[in-house]
Amino acid sequence: MSRDVKKALGIGVILFLVLFVFGNFCPMERILGIPCPGCNMFSAIYWLCKGNLSAAWYFHPAVFLLLPYTVMCAVLFVRNREGILKSRAFRVMSVLLLGTMLAVYLWRMLYVFPHAPMQLNEHAPLIRLLELFF
Repeated sequence: MSRDVKKALGIGVILFLVLFVFGNFCPMERILGIPCPGCNMFSAIYWLCKGNLSAAWYFHPAVFLLLPYTVMCAVLFVRNREGILKSRAFRVMSVLLLGTMLAVYLWRMLYVFPHAPMQLNEHAPLIRLLELFF
């Protein structure tokens, strides 16, 4: 096993342990009270892995771009580790994924928020601060 693969696996294990120990929460939602563009992505991945496509779509429609994006990144990594960030395919897919996530976020914030799955955290420090003034 190459050194880069070991490093990537090590980072993955560390991230998994951090999620396991601290739980999966969104810092933006926890502090500001509003969900971030990636909120509910873990739930969407969970339901996608379970085979429930409608639940995955409900939690985050951009989840369906993650599989092709991950496969493309893996292929580019294997073919050219040093040049992966410079490749046109990586940049196009990254812009497509991030653009889709932002578009979904804007739509959900305009038409879904503050109802499930884009809920307001009323206990967030910023929300409590705003309640003092309004």
